[in-house]
Amino acid sequence: MIIARHVKNPIDTSIYNRMRNLKKAKSNLLSRIRNSVKNKTGIDPCINLDYKGAEYVQSRQLFMHFARKYGNLSLYATGRLLGKDHSTVVHAEKCVE
Repeated sequence: MIIARHVKNPIDTSIYNRMRNLKKAKSNLLSRIRNSVKNKTGIDPCINLDYKGAEYVQSRQLFMHFARKYGNLSLYATGRLLGKDHSTVVHAEKCVE
């Protein structure tokens, strides 16, 4: 058992390991989405985040769309990945669909 300092109840190691594996799987999924978008568009969606060129914006929009669809991330979490607001993610989803 693992005992967290700030939690009064001990955490079962199997639950802890499953949560850790889930985070790793989600991280792997997001890197695969990033690489797929990069291969398709030729632009890495996670660089030049402030640049507003159409190619870069479309690359980021695709990444946001697939991260939401397959990563089961909230609007807030998806936006935070790229340093954007949740409303930007909503707009990206409307543009991609």
